[in-house]
Amino acid sequence: MSRFGDHASRRCLKMASWPAQDREPYLRAISTDPLSNPSAAADWRPATRHKNERGYGRWLTFLLGQECDLGASPASRVTPANVDSYIGELQAQGVKEYTLRNRLMELYSMMSSIAPDESWSWLRTLINPFDRRAAKATKGKARFLELAVVVKACEQALASADSKLHRQAIPAYRNWLIIYFLALIPIRLGNLSSLEIGRQLIVLNGEWLVRLQADETKNAREYSAPVPRKLAIYLERYLAKMRPVLANSASGSAAWLGLGGKPLAAHTIHIALRELTEWNFGTALGPHSLRHSFATFTAETVGIDCARAGMGHDSSRRTQGYNHASTLSASIKHNDLIA
Repeated sequence: MSRFGDHASRRCLKMASWPAQDREPYLRAISTDPLSNPSAAADWRPATRHKNERGYGRWLTFLLGQECDLGASPASRVTPANVDSYIGELQAQGVKEYTLRNRLMELYSMMSSIAPDESWSWLRTLINPFDRRAAKATKGKARFLELAVVVKACEQALASADSKLHRQAIPAYRNWLIIYFLALIPIRLGNLSSLEIGRQLIVLNGEWLVRLQADETKNAREYSAPVPRKLAIYLERYLAKMRPVLANSASGSAAWLGLGGKPLAAHTIHIALRELTEWNFGTALGPHSLRHSFATFTAETVGIDCARAGMGHDSSRRTQGYNHASTLSASIKHNDLIA
């Protein structure tokens, strides 16, 4: 997979481009109108809704690639034969077992909402083996990554980007930059998504600085961290050459923008980082897991007090809950033994 490419077969058709017979029943399903028929979809959290919409958009992209008739009803397109071909395409693209299982569950959830009068038990039964395989594939895997591995991958990806990226490739650069940012400055997701240039992300004496006020942090304590120069190089490139391409009247001073120019929501960042880490590291990790990676590496190399300061915690005891140093040490020793 090209890190900054735009592969048509992997695109997720946005809801605005869905056929009316797909979009309209879905909008009814997620409606919270008390006069409408209750639907499980109406209770989906924003992250769940976004994930299922993307998954269904991926299904529609597959159908377009197969030249299926999107004028037909949504239920008539979800046949065992079409689903089997969909699975084959995903497997041919090399997606992980967990991702494959998720694509099928997203389709199942969406069809249960779009066409609730149909029986989808056959589809749920088909997913069961993928549930078991996904669980087996992820069993025992640590929910953190060695920080040095993350940093090296980020630096290689960012350095390899073309000097002038196509608009559609900017989000990939942005996502790698966000992971790199979190690897070195492990602020919480809410703070990350609300970073504004000139407010929390500032230049002081020629150097970039992240500064959060007490009323912006979970523990009501001020937080301040310098942006390392090696990160600042890529941050400045994004802010000077890429963010302006995306920005419009809806952008404000938000640091992280989507293709449409709007500031990225926290759940959008969460999903994007999980997808990127799963594809590149084999483990889907969100921003919170990267905080675990930071705490583990820092505690192991320079001590728990430095990890506490970087995490913005009140006490080292709280930081210790993020520290997997013993697990990391065991893994390193194991690797040394088998090398």
